[in-house]
Amino acid sequence: MKQTKTKPEGRKEFRRMRVLTVDPGLGGTGLAFWSPGNLPKPYLTGILKANGKKDYLDRAALIVRHFRAYLGSVYPDLVVIENQAVWDDSEEAYASSRKGDIIKLAHLAGMLALAVMEAGKRVEMIAVAKWKGQLPKQAVNSRIKRVTGDVYADHISDAVGIGLSMMELI
Repeated sequence: MKQTKTKPEGRKEFRRMRVLTVDPGLGGTGLAFWSPGNLPKPYLTGILKANGKKDYLDRAALIVRHFRAYLGSVYPDLVVIENQAVWDDSEEAYASSRKGDIIKLAHLAGMLALAVMEAGKRVEMIAVAKWKGQLPKQAVNSRIKRVTGDVYADHISDAVGIGLSMMELI
């Protein structure tokens, strides 16, 4: 399956596209769907969850199953998924990587990307450093509220932040 890699050229192209931005998480995968005419707010937002008592691969598979259904209901032109990274100077990231959480998130992100590709849609992975750097969640949420006037739940706020970043608004 051939996957083309063409990035939206900032605000102009993004405004003409139906885009789904995704913040993968085993505790909750945040979604923000962007549609022309509704910007700078997302048209729809949501969160996909799985039972926390299951093995992480079972939870990931359940999230991907729900994601496929969501993908089929919104028909995006592009799906942007946050890529995972370990910050060298972050104590929290170091502890998380020691537990294997980053690896588990990378598995989920890959499974989501594969679901997008199998649906015949464009997918792009975006690095955390590209869309928010090392800004704390509170600073990102403040910027989101300044642009949209809204406050979003955990996980959804990162999906919204990714979209606003692609429009060069945060």
